[in-house]
Amino acid sequence: MLTVLIVDDDMLVRQTLRALVDWDKLGFAIAGEAGDGLEAIEEIDKTPPDLLILDMSMPQMDGLEVIRHIRQKGLDTRILVLSCHDDFHYVKEAMRLRADEYLLKHILSPEGLEETVLKLREQILADAKLKVDEIAVQRRSREGMRLLRNELLAKILRGPVFFTEIEEKIKAYAPDLAQAKFAVAHIRIRNFQEAVKSFEPDGEDILRMVLGNIVEEVGKDSFPAELVQLEQGEFALLVRMAATSRARVKTDMEALTKRIEYAMHTFFNIRMNAVVSTDCATYRGLGEIYRRVRQTGKHFFYEDAVLLADGQLAPIGETALPQAPALLDRVKSQLEENGFEDMLEEMQETHRRMADARPDPDAFMDWYAEMNRSLLNYVAYRFKLRLDQDKKDDFVEGCRKADNEKELFQCFKGMVAFLESLLASDSYKDVENRHIREALRYIQAHFMEDLSLSTVAEHLHVNGAYLSHLFKEFTGQNFVDHVKEVRIKKACEHLDHSDMKIKDVGEAVGIPNRKYFSKSFKKLVGMSPQEYKGRALK
Repeated sequence: MLTVLIVDDDMLVRQTLRALVDWDKLGFAIAGEAGDGLEAIEEIDKTPPDLLILDMSMPQMDGLEVIRHIRQKGLDTRILVLSCHDDFHYVKEAMRLRADEYLLKHILSPEGLEETVLKLREQILADAKLKVDEIAVQRRSREGMRLLRNELLAKILRGPVFFTEIEEKIKAYAPDLAQAKFAVAHIRIRNFQEAVKSFEPDGEDILRMVLGNIVEEVGKDSFPAELVQLEQGEFALLVRMAATSRARVKTDMEALTKRIEYAMHTFFNIRMNAVVSTDCATYRGLGEIYRRVRQTGKHFFYEDAVLLADGQLAPIGETALPQAPALLDRVKSQLEENGFEDMLEEMQETHRRMADARPDPDAFMDWYAEMNRSLLNYVAYRFKLRLDQDKKDDFVEGCRKADNEKELFQCFKGMVAFLESLLASDSYKDVENRHIREALRYIQAHFMEDLSLSTVAEHLHVNGAYLSHLFKEFTGQNFVDHVKEVRIKKACEHLDHSDMKIKDVGEAVGIPNRKYFSKSFKKLVGMSPQEYKGRALK
């Protein structure tokens, strides 16, 4: 609802104006009344109305003075002037002072007042929309300038750049760079995905805004600081420094980043690491300092710390990782013999030696990802087991998401536990004959396919007739009956634990013919699939 203030020294006129039209229907709420110009100004100064209905001739202060006051204050209030027929000189002066409309009191009618008020309402709403649009344009312009400045600073930090090629952009988007020296901090949000999710739907933008606001608030009492967004969850902090000695720069930067880290963790549960520079430079030297600081940040993969300073630790990533084949062969042998404890002990010692040498974290994660991938593929091939692809991806790609070297080893340890559980549940591990053991595993992994004796024999590189003879000798069943039994057992599992339709169950276990599936099921289970499903539901 828009608001209207009625100003007239005659109470009867004010009451008439209240009752003459349905103000609610016109979209207005009457905010109040005033009996003279002084009262009107007091009300306007407290809460400016959207519409002012103003008498011209009043004691103490006339309507013209009220209009002057409104225009001097720059208010957007629309003004409807009321005048008697002999006060037309007031009306002329009021219109010169930019009153919006006028009505003569002696011919005032509901229709005339309503028409004029609706006309002014449209103007008020149009002005409001225009103001909103102007604010939006200004905001987009500021955001655009911020993005262009951020892009320019990010380019300087990442380097190398030819400054002669970007001088014009510096003048346009960052003219203040040439007048200061800066220290740099590299900030990494440790729980980035979790933080973004907590700020949905515009998670990354809000996270940047939150961090930027904290940087601005903390920096205003010490050193002006500016946040530059780089990769996902990574930011650079540029701090204007007065002192340039390395000791003082280090002390000041550590104090500033500690305050930022405390605020982020305390108020938003956002955890961050920071590496601060011990040097400062003009904008031309920022790239070199930043790259050094960011390289130091890789130590967080091995250091349980929140804050580091460049130059405190030896350069990282200079040690080559050991070649994996010999280690992989030993691990495979331990798998064959169920020596999981020996495997973990050897890998833990290998991991400790590698972590002490502090290789590049990306290379370390890739090394483990390849180790996990090789072991999973070996187990699937060697024991003829079908591994879920998503599960395999979790163990391989999980290595590349490790936040530190401890998590990296835990990922490997989790994969070993998975393999141990998988092989322990292998019901064929005690079958004496190697060919039959592998044939049974192959059937378990491929029962839903078009499976035949010749297919399995070809996979095992043995003669079909020989495999048929071995199968009967060691299992007491012929090949076809065993496959059928495996399929029907799997069908029972589907009927027990899913809402699948009977025909879909048959297709899922490799028996797409519904009639043959029902016949085979009843022969082995003693009841039809429908009866079995009904019994399971009870």
